[in-house]
Amino acid sequence: MVSLTTRQNRLLRFLLDETEAKSMADIGRQLDLTPRQVNYNLKAVRHWLEQHDAMLNTIPGKGVEIACEADRRGQLLAELAAPQETKVVLTAAQRRQLMALSLLCTAEPVILYGLQKQIGTSRTTILGDLDTIETWAQSFSLKLLRRQNYGILLDGSEFAKRQAIASLLWGDHTFGKPLSKISYRHGLESKWLQSELLRPMLEKLNIHPVEWNVQAGLEWVAIAEAELGGRFTDESVLTLATALAVQQQRLRRGFWLEAFAVNDDWLHRQPVWQTAENLLRRIGANAEKHPANIFEQAYIAVQLLSGTRSENWPTDKEIDFPFGAFIETFMQEASQAFREPELRTDLALRDGLAAHIIPACIRAEFGVWEPSRGQAVDLPPNLAGTRTIVQQLVAETTAQTGITIPESEINNVTLLLRAAFIRCQPKRYAEAIVICPSGMATAQLIVARLKARLPSLKIQKVLSVRELTEENTFSARLIISTIPLEVAPAGMTVIQVHPLLLPEDITAITSWLSTHGQLMAPPRSRQSERKDAPMD
Repeated sequence: MVSLTTRQNRLLRFLLDETEAKSMADIGRQLDLTPRQVNYNLKAVRHWLEQHDAMLNTIPGKGVEIACEADRRGQLLAELAAPQETKVVLTAAQRRQLMALSLLCTAEPVILYGLQKQIGTSRTTILGDLDTIETWAQSFSLKLLRRQNYGILLDGSEFAKRQAIASLLWGDHTFGKPLSKISYRHGLESKWLQSELLRPMLEKLNIHPVEWNVQAGLEWVAIAEAELGGRFTDESVLTLATALAVQQQRLRRGFWLEAFAVNDDWLHRQPVWQTAENLLRRIGANAEKHPANIFEQAYIAVQLLSGTRSENWPTDKEIDFPFGAFIETFMQEASQAFREPELRTDLALRDGLAAHIIPACIRAEFGVWEPSRGQAVDLPPNLAGTRTIVQQLVAETTAQTGITIPESEINNVTLLLRAAFIRCQPKRYAEAIVICPSGMATAQLIVARLKARLPSLKIQKVLSVRELTEENTFSARLIISTIPLEVAPAGMTVIQVHPLLLPEDITAITSWLSTHGQLMAPPRSRQSERKDAPMD
């Protein structure tokens, strides 16, 4: 009898669930396989079907299908579920993730030969996988111990192990395609980990996916939001739910924090401390009676403080770490650098900085894991210059306050500062020069259309090419010209338009205004005072 691999089993199940012919490309898209992989694995599927009195038909121009009645399809699915019908074959990514989870979930050293038998691969392959796991584990300050007559053990603090488990469940690692993901609808979502075919192997590896109750974690985060009077970002809610689910699983298995390096006096004064105590009771395992309960409560408090807020929370004002000094100093530096007094008192900017900077600093302080995709938002190329200025401002503020902002938050700070400029925009105008040598009629038409369509654009004057001097363009940043210009004053943008100002010309000018108009540099007469003013 033919035994199918897990991939072939999945392929056969897919075809049994389909009532119409499917092409290799369609099957590949559904199962995340290449057409070549589909074609290769169909050989074993065809052989298995023949042994079970069924046929795999190939229909030219359409694809392949299993020709049988609905009742027979159900019988074949039942036969396919028998353990002896499928041989579990793991990919390198699957092996490494399962091995890492197993080592993290095990308190005692694992014998290499036993691991080899559980995974079902060669000694050489296992040793290569362990090298990859060792490199990954180092990012969590975990050490992979491999000793003769001792076994294999991931050694490190309980806090570090929880961080590593959360990253594996989230799928944030370097092993390849993730085995699972975290979602609002399903919590811990993994058809592969939760399949009956893999259950015997997972039990041998001491991995039980049902123990990570992320759905309950989501409920606990909602309770925390209600008590603290604010909301986390969607990404942070899922991250926190994962962290709490991992904590519950570890406590139920008897793994407690042996210590937690926190400033107890400071943490106990925070409003989040009482919320952490309430959540610890819900997590269970009689945590409030355990000698290490104070560390577990601190763990929850730090996790909550590390979550990025969707807006500033009322309780953030009570966090008496010196973040307020950093924010005030940064706003003052930004106001001076960009010649914009209103930045110093912009409440939305202050709240945005608090909502991002406070959690980021706490994550950096305590080494709290965060998904890589949640660390920074990509910036458009036109904001590269502004980002450089923000880096300089952050460095200056850090020198004054002693607070270091993680590099991952620089993009968020850049966007917050950009938003503050946009809020100031209605009170400011981008100034432009119009170059039109065709005569007064064309010049007046262009100016009239520009004023009607782009009220935020202030036309300083209309010049001829001969009058295009630095004195005549002193405070403008944009030149709108009906002819090509060979030379333009330094620091000026030139947009060539049709004499009748076509729609595409309006689009080009609008695009410039959206990316440059609100972030105008200081007048060039003062450039010497701040050479790093934003030019994007």
